[in-house]
Amino acid sequence: MAAAAAVGMIFGGVMNAIGNDIADKATQENILQNRDYYREQAANSALATQREIDIFTHDTDDLIGRQISSFGRAGVTMEGSPMLLIGQTMERRNRQIDAIKQMGYQNQALAIARANQAQKAADAIDEAGTWKFIGGMLGAGGQAASTYASIPEGSKPSGGPGGGDGSSPAPSSSGGTK
Repeated sequence: MAAAAAVGMIFGGVMNAIGNDIADKATQENILQNRDYYREQAANSALATQREIDIFTHDTDDLIGRQISSFGRAGVTMEGSPMLLIGQTMERRNRQIDAIKQMGYQNQALAIARANQAQKAADAIDEAGTWKFIGGMLGAGGQAASTYASIPEGSKPSGGPGGGDGSSPAPSSSGGTK
């Protein structure tokens, strides 16, 4: 009976270690999917930033063109105040483009940092899984050995699979024919 308990402990430990390994693999897969999402988010942020800059540049260039055209239709020369106004518009445009770039770079950096963190977490789960599996096996073996050691000497199984001293069974003396 005690041997069966020891075998049960070993089997239970193995099953527990396998279950933990399966759960860890699922968690790792989820984390790797997040990593891929963050990498895609970084790439999309770069595209969105460039698109926003292109649209803003087009709009402000259009505004500057309308300003120049309005001055020309009004007969105003492009000296003095009109040039200052156009210069200020261009300066605001450049500052806004810098702000758009900065925000885009920050979004990209954040997404890349999250992707890197996800990769590190997945790597840690992979490494820890090996040690957890080994620990589970050693723990199950230790529990089985402890249980076996607590069995009184006369009750411990010995010999082959049938117990006893491993010799052949004694012939039966019950009423058989000769």
